[in-house]
Amino acid sequence: MYRIVYEIRLKGIPNEMECLAKLHEAIKNVSTCIGSATTFVCFYKNVLVKLMPKHIDKAYQPSVAYEPLLQTISISLIIESKSVKYIPEIVESIYSFAKNCGLALQLVE
Repeated sequence: MYRIVYEIRLKGIPNEMECLAKLHEAIKNVSTCIGSATTFVCFYKNVLVKLMPKHIDKAYQPSVAYEPLLQTISISLIIESKSVKYIPEIVESIYSFAKNCGLALQLVE
């Protein structure tokens, strides 16, 4: 199984959320998707694309009472397939769209 994991860190800025919704629409135009703009699963040829918020343990979350700054939301973008054949195609599409829209993708694994 081949797997690529990106992390998207959102600061809650409206244009970031708009970019995330546009990313969902762009992927949905070339594949079959289930879910919303912030949590979805898409099937592109033989590739599975998942986007979901990362679980953050309550112990590691900053206190809202003492830190009025915007909290960063981490979202995992996971691309999996049994074959490597179509992975470069969808990864290039997602990466170039995110870069042009202003979303920062960090390669995790």
